[in-house]
Amino acid sequence: KEGHIWIETSRGCPFGKCTFCSNKAYWGTTCWRARPIETIIEELRFFAEKLGVARVTFTDEEFFGYDNGGKAYAKELALAIVFE
Repeated sequence: KEGHIWIETSRGCPFGKCTFCSNKAYWGTTCWRARPIETIIEELRFFAEKLGVARVTFTDEEFFGYDNGGKAYAKELALAIVFE
């Protein structure tokens, strides 16, 4: 109740060349993949309403991706959160 939760809105990163990266071994790819915004909103709603979570930290490896598509996704996500 009134706790803190960590959530990811995407997986991977656009670079995929770091020698220490475990994404390829774990996920089979290093490309950036956004999660559906509606799924994220549903999770946030559940955490707040059902579990009483008061604080959220986004823990993505690369929140914006690497192109304008990633920036548009981040803006759409932010608007969905604000207007939820």
